[in-house]
Amino acid sequence: MTTKNTPKPEFFLFQVKPGFHIDISLEAKEYKRLANTLRTHGQSFNKFVLKDWFVDIDEQIPKTLTSEPNGKEICKLRYDVEEKDRPYFDTWIIWKNGQKPSKENLLKTLLILGESALQYSKKNDASARWSAVDLDRNWNAKV
Repeated sequence: MTTKNTPKPEFFLFQVKPGFHIDISLEAKEYKRLANTLRTHGQSFNKFVLKDWFVDIDEQIPKTLTSEPNGKEICKLRYDVEEKDRPYFDTWIIWKNGQKPSKENLLKTLLILGESALQYSKKNDASARWSAVDLDRNWNAKV
């Protein structure tokens, strides 16, 4: 989890266990840092309870998917996606001489285009090239 639009960005890592269970145990130092990060006005006299905070978050999460996230949303929200400013598929770069797509390119291909595109990329030693503008290109139009 990370803060947005703050003068001093903060990042917190929570372990997610099978079944989407979050390990909410934090060391005292991390607990204090999180509580201080969430304290926005200093007027609350309630103790910060991590378990209650996660229950509140869980209640606010939609239980059904209304639409699939697009590449722009994925790039915006994921810290581990390369070329965040290029969320749109452009074309395939077919590698020769034993070259292969990078791990970062494969991850972005999977996240934005899906499993079929990832398998195509691996099978053909092809990297997805990404664009900053939507060129309205389908990854499998030439497949």
